[in-house]
Amino acid sequence: MPPKKKYDEMLRADIQQARFSTNEPLPSYRQLAKQYVCSIATVKRMVDTLQNEGIVVTIPGKGTFLTTGQVVPRRPKNNIIGIVTVHNQWQTYFSNYRTEWLDRGWMFAVYDAFEDQQEPRLERLFLRRAQSEGFCSIIMVPTPFSSQNTALFRKLRQEGIKIAHIAPDLADLPQESFFLLDHVAGGQLAVKAACERGYEYGIFTDISLPTAFKRLMHQGLVQQSEISGLKLLPALNISYWGEDAREGETEERRQCKLTKVAGYLDIIRSLPQRTVLFCAQSDLADICCQVLSANGIMPGRDIGVIALDCNTPGPRAVTTITYDIAAQVHAALEYATDHSISPLKAVQQYFPPTFTDYNTL
Repeated sequence: MPPKKKYDEMLRADIQQARFSTNEPLPSYRQLAKQYVCSIATVKRMVDTLQNEGIVVTIPGKGTFLTTGQVVPRRPKNNIIGIVTVHNQWQTYFSNYRTEWLDRGWMFAVYDAFEDQQEPRLERLFLRRAQSEGFCSIIMVPTPFSSQNTALFRKLRQEGIKIAHIAPDLADLPQESFFLLDHVAGGQLAVKAACERGYEYGIFTDISLPTAFKRLMHQGLVQQSEISGLKLLPALNISYWGEDAREGETEERRQCKLTKVAGYLDIIRSLPQRTVLFCAQSDLADICCQVLSANGIMPGRDIGVIALDCNTPGPRAVTTITYDIAAQVHAALEYATDHSISPLKAVQQYFPPTFTDYNTL
């Protein structure tokens, strides 16, 4: 008897070779068990595996169908948009559009994964609830860690639920619909601006919390440095200060950040002349400027400082790369509510960076 995985491959191969009709349900479990000379329990496991891969979908009372190129809705869709976020500034942008979309007949259902420390099992519970309640679409907001629910995303799309990503939270997005800030272009733009101002060295300065968008920023820095001749020094990783976005900025937290950055002051002093700090976060760039100024190192004169991702509201005191997040969120909502677009069609859009000089470069 073949191993269990072999049965999956046999059924998958028969589907790929078009041995089953795309307009009719697959044979019954009993018929498939006879065809593959295995138990009904093995057939059920085979079907479950392929369903998790988005190849087939089982509709109670109707049978199991192929999903190739087709949406197979299980139930009517409601005008509800699910939003998975981690209590960041994107929630503010969505809140700004809540009334407009409510007037258009749509409701938002928000799941703050921050509360559960982004536990994949709990995220799946929200996604499955969205499935059972007939949500029309789900928008995945920027999160610090990659989602582990890609198989379920495929399954939801094939049941007629749109999935829109507004951050590069997956390693590979060719089949996904996304509305992304172009962080590669942002890194490139920062290097161009630095070179125009005569800087010869650059150092990627970051807090030690890896995210996809920071990898893309660094990719842009590397690409443009090779073109422009800027010498990139080894990255400076400042230990993470464990910020909780829900608590907001307090004097105690600000002092903690100042202390953390001040601990790297000797390293910064030892950098070559005409060096620019490419700071991954706007608050890190602000703190760097405060620490440097307090120690007689003038940003914009003795060393350059630029924030690669500055999207928080309010006045700024550091040269920045910014993006139009309002336009990004609006585009994602328009996609999520456009019934003429199939959930299986990959709609992809990038939003370009803007450079604003506040005399720290």
